[in-house]
Amino acid sequence: MNQLPKLPSCEYRVELEDANSFGCRHQRLFAPGHRVTASICLTCKLRSSVCEEPRSIDEVKNPKKVPSLAKRGWNLTKALTTFVSDGCQTLREEDYQTRLQICDTCARRREDHCLECGCRLSLKARGRAFRCPLGKWPTETQVNIKEEQ
Repeated sequence: MNQLPKLPSCEYRVELEDANSFGCRHQRLFAPGHRVTASICLTCKLRSSVCEEPRSIDEVKNPKKVPSLAKRGWNLTKALTTFVSDGCQTLREEDYQTRLQICDTCARRREDHCLECGCRLSLKARGRAFRCPLGKWPTETQVNIKEEQ
């Protein structure tokens, strides 16, 4: 039986059921499912860096998955078709920023990607015809009403 090396203390490490890996709550760690091995944990420099908003223990133990490649491809095809049929129109900067601010508060966001549809948010939020798959963005009608007031 392999003995795991003694690991230095780390407030971001989470014990998992799998004895060969750990979860990491640090937002700057980019690993599939937030999982790391003991050897990575031993050499990690993040434990000495401050993480303003560490991931929750539940998020590390039950990571949200991105849609499959096929599903993301289908979502992209539908979105681009809608974008082209709308004349490739983009939003005003303030409307674009509003969408990104809404995404900032969403639990289905990871870095620049939406875990619901798999799209890159910095691109999707720009197109006027694009919609949030969770219905969180204001619709074009709502944007136009605000302009008229």
